[in-house]
Formats: sequence, C-alpha cells, structure tokens
Amino acid sequence: MLSVSNSELIAEIASSSYQWPRTTKPFISAIVRSGGDGEYSSIQNICAASAVEFALGVSFETDTLLILNCCVVIDGSWVMRRVNEVLVGELGGAAVAVFRDDQNIDFCPDAPAVPASQVAGLTLICTAIGHTPVDRLPPVESNEHKLFRGLRHAKTKGGHPEAPAVATPNS
Repeated sequence: MLSVSNSELIAEIASSSYQWPRTTKPFISAIVRSGGDGEYSSIQNICAASAVEFALGVSFETDTLLILNCCVVIDGSWVMRRVNEVLVGELGGAAVAVFRDDQNIDFCPDAPAVPASQVAGLTLICTAIGHTPVDRLPPVESNEHKLFRGLRHAKTKGGHPEAPAVATPNS
C-alpha cells in the first residue's frame, strides 16, 4: 500500500493565508483509500479550503472515505467536526456541499450562516467507512391516508371536495 499526500492547500497554509483564527475559511482534511481493496490500493491525504471543492473533486465511485475532519469557525472559535456524510445541493443557483457530522448535525462549511435546511436537492455523495447514512426523507403518504384525507375533506366541506382523493395502485 502506498501513502500519498498531495494538496495545494498545504502550501497555502504554509504561506500564512489562514492567519489563524482571523479567517473564516473552512479547513477540510480527509484520508481516502483509492484503488479499492486490492493489492495496489493507496491512501491519500486530501486538504481543501472549500467543501464543494472537496465534494466535487474526489471520485467516490472508486475511492473510499476513511476519515473526514472539517474545521469551521463557530461563535468566533475554531471547532473541528468529524464528518460522516457528504451531500451536495443547490443554493441560489450555485452548488453547495453540506456535511453531516458524527452527531448527525447538518452544516454548510462554505456558508456557515445558512441553515442546511435551505439547501435544495440534497444528494448523498459519500459516507465514511463503517457509517450507515441517516434517512431524512419525509415519510411517504400511504394510499389509505390519502383516501382518509379525501373523505375527511369531503365531510368538512359539505360533501363536495374540490379535488377528491382517488386511490390508484401507483399513487
């Protein structure tokens, strides 16, 4: 197994662009296994200054996320959060990454003032090895519930609902 450490961000940190703790730019550090479980797999250390840069720049189809840490400023102090899930969505027409930490809290490192709930169309990109993703989809309404809701609506509106509920096999 080969270990590779390659990141433009290492040079950026060395050149004092981060000026701790005066910057609010996130610092993302990950360890990724590339090449699968085979004899020729490698371990890579990846650093990024943007969550979306990290999420869109790593091929999770062939790479396995082992560890992901994200340092962000919270109330004026640097806090390191261990990330288990990386999601990508859209905010104001731009791609945005949302991280889910080990406490199952969603946060957006690139826009810390924006609640993660405002990011539309979240798609799970990857999970850390050994982590089971949290299912946060809204519950699907059953046909029985739709029928009950339609009957209740008909009863409260005098028996003439504007859009009666019809139970079909595909709805």
